[in-house]
Amino acid sequence: MTGQVIHSDARGHVSELLLGRRALIPPHTNPNTVWFIVVSGGGFVQVGDERTRVSPGEAVLWVDLRSTSAAARTACRDAVVARAEGLAAERGLALEIETLMEDPPVTMDAEVAALLERLVREHGIDHLVMDSGAGHDAMQMASIARAGLLFVPSREGQSHNLREWTSVADIALGAQVLLEATLALAGAP
Repeated sequence: MTGQVIHSDARGHVSELLLGRRALIPPHTNPNTVWFIVVSGGGFVQVGDERTRVSPGEAVLWVDLRSTSAAARTACRDAVVARAEGLAAERGLALEIETLMEDPPVTMDAEVAALLERLVREHGIDHLVMDSGAGHDAMQMASIARAGLLFVPSREGQSHNLREWTSVADIALGAQVLLEATLALAGAP
C-alpha cells in the first residue's frame, strides 16, 4: 500500500488567486477602468527559496490595483481580499495583507489636455486620448499646478518591460509638442 502525502504549496495557492483575477473585477465595473497588475521587485511572485523539489511554504504576492475610479478600485480590492481570505480559510493557510498606499485617482487639467490634443493634430500625429493608471509625477504636480500627460508610442505598445523601445524620431516629436505646449501655456507669441 502506498501512502499519499499532500503538500501545502504556496506557489499553487497564489497561482489560483492569479488565475481568477479577471473575475475579481466587479461586474458593474468597466474593465477598461481598472488595472489589476501583479508586481514585485524580483518578478511577479516571490515564492519560497525556489528549490525545484521543495513545496514552498510561503509566497509573497504584490498586487497593484489602479483605476480612474476610486470606487471601482476599492470594489476590486475588496474582491481580491475576500478571495484571498476564502482560499486561505479553505486550505488552512495563514494570510497577511498589507496596504502600502492607496493614492486617489487624479484628473489632469482639461485645458492642458485639450492643448496637447490640438498640437498633436496640428502635427498630423495619429493619437489616442486615454486614461493612465500609472503613478506619474503629474499626479503630484496636479495638486500645485495645471498638469497633463503626453505619451509617445512604444513599439508594439510595449511599456515598462525589456521589449519597450521608442524611435528617436517619435521622442523628438513628443519633445517638440511639449515645447510648443509649454510656450503656449506661458503665453509666448
